[in-house]
Amino acid sequence: MTPRSNGRRKQLILAAVTALTAGSFLTTVPAANAEVLPAPDTNPHYDNAALYWNKALVEAVETASGGATAPPVGARYFAVAHTCMYDAWAAYDAKAVGTRLGGTLRQPAYKHKWKYKNAAVNYAAHRALVDLFPAQKAALDAKLSARGFDPNNNEVNNYTAAGVAHTACDAVLQFRHNDGANQLGTPAYSDPNPDSYDYSNGYTDWDNFDKSTIQDPGKWAPIKKDGVTQRFIGSQFPDVIPFAMQSKDQFLPATPPAYGSPTQRAAEAEVLYYSRNLTDRRKAIAEFWIEAKESPTGHQNQWAQYVSKRDGNSLDEDVKMFFGLNLGMGDAGIAIRHSKKHFDYARPISSIRYENQGKTILAWGGPGQGTVAMDGKNWKPYISTPAFPAYVSGHSTWGSTAAEYLKLWTGSDYYGDSVTIKAGSSKIEPGTTPASDVTLYWNTFSAAADEDGMSRLYGGVHWNFDKNAGRQLGIDLAQNAYQVANNYFNGIAPSAS
Repeated sequence: MTPRSNGRRKQLILAAVTALTAGSFLTTVPAANAEVLPAPDTNPHYDNAALYWNKALVEAVETASGGATAPPVGARYFAVAHTCMYDAWAAYDAKAVGTRLGGTLRQPAYKHKWKYKNAAVNYAAHRALVDLFPAQKAALDAKLSARGFDPNNNEVNNYTAAGVAHTACDAVLQFRHNDGANQLGTPAYSDPNPDSYDYSNGYTDWDNFDKSTIQDPGKWAPIKKDGVTQRFIGSQFPDVIPFAMQSKDQFLPATPPAYGSPTQRAAEAEVLYYSRNLTDRRKAIAEFWIEAKESPTGHQNQWAQYVSKRDGNSLDEDVKMFFGLNLGMGDAGIAIRHSKKHFDYARPISSIRYENQGKTILAWGGPGQGTVAMDGKNWKPYISTPAFPAYVSGHSTWGSTAAEYLKLWTGSDYYGDSVTIKAGSSKIEPGTTPASDVTLYWNTFSAAADEDGMSRLYGGVHWNFDKNAGRQLGIDLAQNAYQVANNYFNGIAPSAS
């Protein structure tokens, strides 16, 4: 965000400063002895602290909940953890201010060095991840020990790196424990108001579809399978306090097309076209971008990991890059759920079956079946339909948020990463799909985001207007997060929430 000497990053025009005050819990006691901190590692492959803990965070998300983390919860993990890292780091910068305590933890200039920043970021990251993933404490302790720091050091003060880090991070965690996500609930992240969503529209019977079970085909009708009906996952997230947005309504998308309108009918025809023309490449794309294990945000943070290594980012640069990126990704989790709950739009699984019951259609017939003729009431998507309404597409939004933010950060849309999907590696059609290796290459961040959005059409779980609206929403969120983050870097903090 702050441009490097090559001028590839843009400065923003900044607004006036609003001072933040410190909490009364700080203990101002001079250190009796100089801190003994680890020396820099000379290994050229050594990851700086921000990158190291970002990778650890991806691993923790993959481990949590058996690898099925709700997308907005995953986004919140990254936003909270990287806010803790940034706020600790900011105490060792001459200008930056933290999100909760402003500049009140500012350390003397002689401490504005790598060894103090490194220690603070490591301790803050560990503090945040243990709070977010308490069941993984032993593994996280081991990760901190591997960096040369003591996981049993729990000091809280405003003069040692560990004390400053814990003070900064505790302020973030205490605030976020009451942000509306219900992190400390039983179970964690459950909607504290289970009646916040109206389920009266009915349901989509997976095995024996009957349109009479749906009141309004334009509204979400959760799937009922094996006697269990989907519940809206993350229905409380529209009311979570944003990370950079002013409110959940700030970037609310336009109203989607009405059911039965020409636009909706064309979108339905497009989904059916892909269903009967599912090439190995489209199947590979649909499965690659499912992102259930690491969450969409975890996947896009791996884009930033690639950028860090590609561009040789320093600790300072990565602290700021991951912080700003995840302000936007955290807000995406809120804005996406707000749009889904507000518009309550139908998924293809219900609308296509409703419209085509009693009609013969050509579509994918199931694993290993290829394209077959079927009664439209039996149509099924290639991938599983998530348990929440369609509009907007979360994948499109998160992908676009990351792409736009990384474009702003690097000053270029160039990406350059790729992945090869091995023959027979499909989890839906194992052993046969794809018939040969499929390589996905993204020359630009925009291309990766576009493919992410298209994957949901290939998979049969979204409409093109879900994708398009999500694309614009992501751009708006990223641009806002970029500006807000730059304000923090330049000592300009918004009013405390």
